[in-house]
Amino acid sequence: MSKYFNNHRFILFLILVTLIVFGWFSERIPSNNETGWDGKHYANYAANLPQLFQNKQIDSYHFFRIAPPLIIYLLLKLFHLEANAYNIVHAFLACNTFLILFAAWYYFLLCKYFKINKCPEIIGFAGLFFNFALLKQAYYYPVLTDVFSFAFGFFMVGEFMRRRFFTAFIGLVLGTFTFPLFFLTSLFFLIPFKSERIHFLLSKIFLVAKWIMPILAFILFLIYIFYGKQLISEHYYMQINSIWFYMSLPLLLYYLYKIFDVKIAPIIESKSGLNELKIVLSLMGFITIYILLNKWINTVTIPEDEFTSATFLWNVFQQAIAKPLSFVVFHFTYFGPAVLLCIFYYKKVIAVASQIGWQLLAYIFMYLLLGIGSESRQFINAWPAFLFILVLTINQLKFNKNYAIAFVIICIFQSHFWLPINRSKIYETYIYDKFPEQFYFMHHGPFATSISYGINLISFGLIALLFGFIINKNKLTPQA
Repeated sequence: MSKYFNNHRFILFLILVTLIVFGWFSERIPSNNETGWDGKHYANYAANLPQLFQNKQIDSYHFFRIAPPLIIYLLLKLFHLEANAYNIVHAFLACNTFLILFAAWYYFLLCKYFKINKCPEIIGFAGLFFNFALLKQAYYYPVLTDVFSFAFGFFMVGEFMRRRFFTAFIGLVLGTFTFPLFFLTSLFFLIPFKSERIHFLLSKIFLVAKWIMPILAFILFLIYIFYGKQLISEHYYMQINSIWFYMSLPLLLYYLYKIFDVKIAPIIESKSGLNELKIVLSLMGFITIYILLNKWINTVTIPEDEFTSATFLWNVFQQAIAKPLSFVVFHFTYFGPAVLLCIFYYKKVIAVASQIGWQLLAYIFMYLLLGIGSESRQFINAWPAFLFILVLTINQLKFNKNYAIAFVIICIFQSHFWLPINRSKIYETYIYDKFPEQFYFMHHGPFATSISYGINLISFGLIALLFGFIINKNKLTPQA
């Protein structure tokens, strides 16, 4: 038996299972019979999918999230279970658990494939799984599509990195009908062709983009001041304090400059233009398929007026300027301290991503831009890609066992799996910007109050100082 406890993978898996069991028997969101606010739609689809589809009662937005309710519907039919709220909630819990454990197994598979050393593997596992997103949100509010998107996104990126394009395609298809942005941000992974010219072109684009993107953001800010609020629903949940505007904007502009202020690792590839032609034709084909798919979906669904592409992008921009670097702080709150390591090793992370392929580099930068939105759960499908590139980056660094263990402990604590959210009369009046509701909403950027933002900012700052001290003292910096 002792040999198992000397195996770091067994210990990590055991800790994860223990925390999952705690989540299973812990508190659940009380709203709508424990299905939650968005979850009530998915519960309805899981219970009545054929009738809703036949009667054209599914809107175009939720159609791109239809895979998880379909899976739940089929599971209920398979086990001859009544489609009531209790069974639907527990079916989602079961699927969330299976997908998290599958992702853990798959993580170890990738680590073995890429020959990851012990300590970076431990750090990566803690960063990927020991966070609010998977230890608290997935079990407190299970009737969502988030964990499905996390698992499908991880599988798709991992299979691309292993150059298994058919299985990557399976992950993309599943993800397309799990999260609305999944296909458009991930279609590059179906293109197997390398290109030295594209790497060169990207390096030139970045030289321009690090100036153009801040200028564009400033112009958008001016448009927002005069017109933007009218472009967003007047019932939009986030209240903007004008004082924050002028503190947030310079930091947002600095962020947009710094993410493009990187060097792309060159690749050695044939200078023939054949690969570039194949890439262009592939992109044209996939975009055509997406347009045709949308046209078909519009014939079998009803229009969605609230969640349009325009309102989504305006919401993301509004979140970016709501509070100073709130998106960085709340990504840390939601995904854990590994976000800080991504920041500390950012330039090397980008270099490693570019070595793997221009496809991964494009994916990373799309989410670096979309990630200025502070509602972190909207980007959960991309988090595994960032995390695993980080693991590849720190693989050659000499993190000792004590650092790895300390990182695991910090991640588990920062996940807030232990935090009781349900208090007396919570959600009865739905005053989300007051406590006790803020025990939940303080983890979701746009919904957090200034007090909650301050609490998270202090936590972010303290752990950042700790990590910075350890990294600098021990010279844990990758060689160029």
